[in-house]
Amino acid sequence: KGGSASTYKLLEESASQASMAQLQEQLDNEAVALWYKQHSKQAHLNFCARHAVHGPLVLSVMDVRDDERNFYAVLHSENTSQRMPFERRMVKVPCAVACLKNKKAGPKVLLKAALSYTKAGGMELVPKDFAKCKDAAGIVNKLNTMEAAYIVHQFKWGVLYAKEGQSSEAQLYNNVEESVSTDYEDFLNFLGDRVLLKGFKGFRGGLDVKTGTTGVHSVYTMLHDKEEVMFHVATLLPVPPKPKASEAFVERKRHIGNDIVVVIYQDKGAGAFSKDIITSNFNHVFFVISKVDGDGGGGGGGGGGGGGDGEDVTYSVAISAKHNVPGFDTEQMWHFSATPKGRKAFLEKLLHAEKACYEAPVFAEKRKRTRRMLLEDMISSTV
Repeated sequence: KGGSASTYKLLEESASQASMAQLQEQLDNEAVALWYKQHSKQAHLNFCARHAVHGPLVLSVMDVRDDERNFYAVLHSENTSQRMPFERRMVKVPCAVACLKNKKAGPKVLLKAALSYTKAGGMELVPKDFAKCKDAAGIVNKLNTMEAAYIVHQFKWGVLYAKEGQSSEAQLYNNVEESVSTDYEDFLNFLGDRVLLKGFKGFRGGLDVKTGTTGVHSVYTMLHDKEEVMFHVATLLPVPPKPKASEAFVERKRHIGNDIVVVIYQDKGAGAFSKDIITSNFNHVFFVISKVDGDGGGGGGGGGGGGGDGEDVTYSVAISAKHNVPGFDTEQMWHFSATPKGRKAFLEKLLHAEKACYEAPVFAEKRKRTRRMLLEDMISSTV
């Protein structure tokens, strides 16, 4: 927290470009998953292999009808999926239909042509490793289900609040709505809309929208007209009446402790935040926010709310992450204005942080195990 004005960079001007470069792998995975889902009903063949080096593999060779030049191959592995176009002239038949109908020679021709392109991705694969999958419709459905894990449009992010003199995890979790500052309330309004949980029809992020066990209101927003975000706001989550010290924030942590990204708003005079105080296997990236004083320096700021269009309100954010989160290996410090442009840049940074975490070991290994299990199941049931 703190620092001179020169320490911070303007988030609106540079965040998106940097984050896009850092997250290209995750974005590519999502793009391939969306592309496969879009074209999965078009004519194609699937081949399966148990490879000694690369593990279980499924190769989808597709005739994309709106592309007169290329066939496409999608290689699904335990690590990722790769899309590879290859020219129709390589197949040496008039069209894909001829290959698909020629049950004896067609699949072999397509397989050989497709595998010639896997070398560019560092894989040495040969036709004898593969067998044609029998249950065409069944395996396509299973592949779509597996790839859907890359297509994420709903997010839940935690929000903690630190008052003057507070710096421990228990203090951040135990603050109540009745004693928060006006600046903190303004920041919640900046994040999104205050929604009534009972009967809420949008993405609920695990909150109770029927009986009120997780509070009356929460903060919700949308980004890019497709991503839904439900914030788990500690001060809006109820605590048991007269809880024991050890139980005071268990219910709140049940939600926020399972969020990948957490925002911490600090009032002026709050203690320095360290990610080491947070005990959670899921929390990976922390955005520490404070209102900037009128002179443009870092740190907190008391007094009135944002008002107007936010041109006169600026926030500083220090971003820290656990080890091995791509693009977040060192602390980042930014400024952003309480304007629509600043809000969009800040929400995009939260989004990029979450997607970067998908490539962190704890999440990447879990995804790899799941994909390996699903691919093995496909091979066992369809070859």
